[in-house]
Amino acid sequence: MRKRKTLFLIFFFIFLSFNSIAQTTKADSLIKDSVLSKALKVFIDMGTCSYCDYSYIRKEINYVNYVRDPKESQVHIIIAENTTGSGGKEFNFMFIGNKEFKGMDDTIKQATSVNNTFDENRSEIVRILKMGLMRYIMKTPGNNLIEIKSNIPEAGNENVQDKWKSWVYNVNLSGYGSGEKNYNQLQLWSSASARKVTPDWKIGFSASTFYREAKYVYDDTTTIWTYRRSYSINHNIVKSLSKHWSAGYFYSLNNDTYSNIKLSNSIAAGIEYDVFPYEQSSRKLITFRYRIGCDFNNYIDTTIYNKLNETLLSHSLGMGMNFITKWGSANASLGYSNYIHDFSKNNLYLNTNVNVRIFKGLSLSGFVFLSVIHDQLALPKAGATLEEVLLQQHQLATQYSFNFNFGVTYTFGSIYNNVVNPRFEY
Repeated sequence: MRKRKTLFLIFFFIFLSFNSIAQTTKADSLIKDSVLSKALKVFIDMGTCSYCDYSYIRKEINYVNYVRDPKESQVHIIIAENTTGSGGKEFNFMFIGNKEFKGMDDTIKQATSVNNTFDENRSEIVRILKMGLMRYIMKTPGNNLIEIKSNIPEAGNENVQDKWKSWVYNVNLSGYGSGEKNYNQLQLWSSASARKVTPDWKIGFSASTFYREAKYVYDDTTTIWTYRRSYSINHNIVKSLSKHWSAGYFYSLNNDTYSNIKLSNSIAAGIEYDVFPYEQSSRKLITFRYRIGCDFNNYIDTTIYNKLNETLLSHSLGMGMNFITKWGSANASLGYSNYIHDFSKNNLYLNTNVNVRIFKGLSLSGFVFLSVIHDQLALPKAGATLEEVLLQQHQLATQYSFNFNFGVTYTFGSIYNNVVNPRFEY
């Protein structure tokens, strides 16, 4: 009896396997013979888009073929995301025609409200994608499957009066706690900001606080308590001078036990030049920046230079770049600063982030941050205890810092990526 049941189960699973293969073969045949076999091939690059839901896009726009390699596509779409002055999002859709559509390129920008939910933003992304794809779909055999409907309200557009005059306010309070028998910690953050952004001006005010305490029980006689506190107030005004030039004023007040800062007041002015017009910044950006300012510092403990307070003049040069193209994306920043009274007290840093497609299926990604440090004037003369070093309670002397990561990805197989099956994913 058991042998019969075993044979029955074996034949049952073999039947399911052959049935699955037969269905797959039938489905493949239907794809080859249907209109969709000649549907538009689309590759979507969502590198900087946090609201892009690829599964949702494929479900809502099911009349194109999604491919995994941009070289196989007829339309390559790059979606970039920026934060607007009100705290909402601006999505930049770059449609790049390939093969028979080469030269048919387009860029669409769409801003969404700061109050939008994730679902509202992803629905807006799909709506823009549908409209942007129409000019390509109309030139394919599948255009007779598409119907365009209008949802124009009966009343016309009315002039919008903004009672807030473009000002946006934000208040945040958050906390984190964890613990076990011999250890517990509590962290608290709070912040408030006011920001106004127009084509001509960027004006911002912000304040934030941070508090952390932790308790470590080593044995019955040894308990270690640690604390770290900081707060800051910032104000800035940036004026657009032209399509390539801008100038700004910056002020900050801060306290930080980790950096031995009892109270620091900093004021600076700067100017920036963008090689490309600023309106192209979502796709390409190369900026050069110069700032000069003054710091009025009061320290918690006497520094290694026997100072409890001092006034410091400093200036800095910086360069930044950002590119989003068909082959991938790259951004980098390079900066140098020094105190004017002593040019040996300086700081040099390099920050890069690259994601590159080498060829079909192979991509490389990497991040590198390097800093050469010779400007730690606030280090306490007394140094730090072993507990403070291990628990990172005080900044330590160093001549450099770095961190990096890298990755290689290779994907091969079918060029199509149409099917969505979420079973056992959550």
